[in-house]
Amino acid sequence: MGRLSWMLMAVMLVPAAARAQDGSPYRKWESSAGLQLSFWPNGDAVVRTPAWNVDLGRFWTEHFETSATLTANGDGRYEFVSYTPFPGGSQSVSKEARPVGLLLAGTYQFYENVFAHPYVSVGAQIGWTETVRETSRSNPFSFVSETVGRSVEARPFVGAGFKSYFDNGRAFMRSELSVFIDPKGTPRAVIRTGAGFEF
Repeated sequence: MGRLSWMLMAVMLVPAAARAQDGSPYRKWESSAGLQLSFWPNGDAVVRTPAWNVDLGRFWTEHFETSATLTANGDGRYEFVSYTPFPGGSQSVSKEARPVGLLLAGTYQFYENVFAHPYVSVGAQIGWTETVRETSRSNPFSFVSETVGRSVEARPFVGAGFKSYFDNGRAFMRSELSVFIDPKGTPRAVIRTGAGFEF
């Protein structure tokens, strides 16, 4: 391997903190993947746990970032709405959550070019639900299921966490604690963890 190749490799492996001394501009994009967990069982149809996360973020300054996160959970979530019996049958109405949601956030990252960057975030988790009506009759037997409505729900949140960078200054690990507020005003604590890179 030539001398030039060794020199290029050395430049690529210098820690982020050391490379920052040359005044190079911040990177404008980041992407990461991870897992969303809660401390206790969570039946919320919007803030799904456990769930997989994939996000894309855009830095507008060295400290301020906006991001969009796709969350996915394969479990079905149902919320019972009503049950009405009638002669020869019954009818029930429930809400069914879609398995995929969207989290939008604004983040302020403290410090510059250090190993661990603390940050704070604010935003909302968005989820889609369908209202399903099921009607059953006994004579003659029949069962009909139909979607009678669709809606979008949101849960605001505040969060704080740390990003820890690897030696190449691009790859990082992230851990975050967020508190979401449901429609009844009840807070729900959620842990988000994952890894990603800046580009």
